[in-house]
Amino acid sequence: MCSYYITVSPQFVVFGQFAVFQTAMNDSVELFDGANDNARLLSSLAGSHSGETLPLATSNQIMLRFNAKSGQSAKGFHFVYQAVPRTSDSQCSSVPEPRYGRRIGSEFSAGSVVRFECSPGYLLKGSSAIRCQAVPGALAQWNSSTPTCIGKAIKPVVH
Repeated sequence: MCSYYITVSPQFVVFGQFAVFQTAMNDSVELFDGANDNARLLSSLAGSHSGETLPLATSNQIMLRFNAKSGQSAKGFHFVYQAVPRTSDSQCSSVPEPRYGRRIGSEFSAGSVVRFECSPGYLLKGSSAIRCQAVPGALAQWNSSTPTCIGKAIKPVVH
């Protein structure tokens, strides 16, 4: 088991995303909203995911714990994060463009909508539009996670 700790300045909270995620099915990654495993579980993942956006942390610290149980090897994971101002009750965190696609819209204030589309040959998995919602007494949040673009299955031509 490996634990990683991410801390940003106290006036910020942590916003993160897995740019790459491919573990063996019996291996797991857990992400906690604080510096230990007694904190709220933000996400628990295993297997293969693409562009997995995580719920916004409520603190300036998160703990990421990787548990390898299977002995099989896989590509692994790449976690990217940013510090988001703690006082953003009317501003959502920035939204990355999906790999093999694009984001339409760059306004992240409460009430704004960001749309997504995929490059030719890719299908959108998830919502084609997300809305920034004000949350009284807390940080503004997107109403859905960022979608991903997945390759279409190409059927072989039989002659």
